[in-house]
Amino acid sequence: MILLYKTYCIEYEFNFKNKAKTILFLHGWGGNKNSFIKANKFFNNLYNTITLSMPPYNDSCIPLTLNDYKNIVVNILTLLNINKIIIICHSFGMRVALMLASTNIDIEKIIITGGAGIKFKPNILKKLNNQFHSIILKSHNELFETFASQDYKNLSLVDRQTFKNIVNKDLKNYIKLLSCPIFLFWGKKDCATPIKTIKIFKTINPNVHSYIVNNGDHFCYLNYSDLFINCCQNFLEN
Repeated sequence: MILLYKTYCIEYEFNFKNKAKTILFLHGWGGNKNSFIKANKFFNNLYNTITLSMPPYNDSCIPLTLNDYKNIVVNILTLLNINKIIIICHSFGMRVALMLASTNIDIEKIIITGGAGIKFKPNILKKLNNQFHSIILKSHNELFETFASQDYKNLSLVDRQTFKNIVNKDLKNYIKLLSCPIFLFWGKKDCATPIKTIKIFKTINPNVHSYIVNNGDHFCYLNYSDLFINCCQNFLEN
């Protein structure tokens, strides 16, 4: 199925099994509707499931904001006449999920793995690096191409603006809007979204449960997929 949103054709799938509950899967940056393919295959026998492919795409025409991503999901749920969901999300998907917490969508439970969207106070080395980036790299394109993140360098000019719109927003205050049970599945060796994110969650919201994979990284939900599915199932059934 296709949702037309601004200049984008958003591809999504709704596996309706006449179940009482629906799981919405929200993938990470650069992922697509197949990012949770193993978990989706398992849970679509027990729940209705929704997967979608969110931009950026190779043919992106205009930059997007987090409000746009929120609206994309709300529009899909409206088309499907769904107002109550369970969310399973990874990395960038957490940003979208937290934005949904500010809508009238009823989030029954949420499972987050390697979630992004929480900004931490930089240490002195990080501050110096940020100053270097601001003063030097912006005026020297060849240096910028050397030091910018690989994710950023791989993007078109339009998608780079989308990327900036997203990463500059701290969603810490949105955590308190989640009134549902929260489960965090995290890799201890996650360098992209640090494990101290769990502490932030537990400080802000009392409804948090967590599982830490000692040898897991940012993609521990894939590398330890059976464990991830078992943890999700236990959380959803209790």
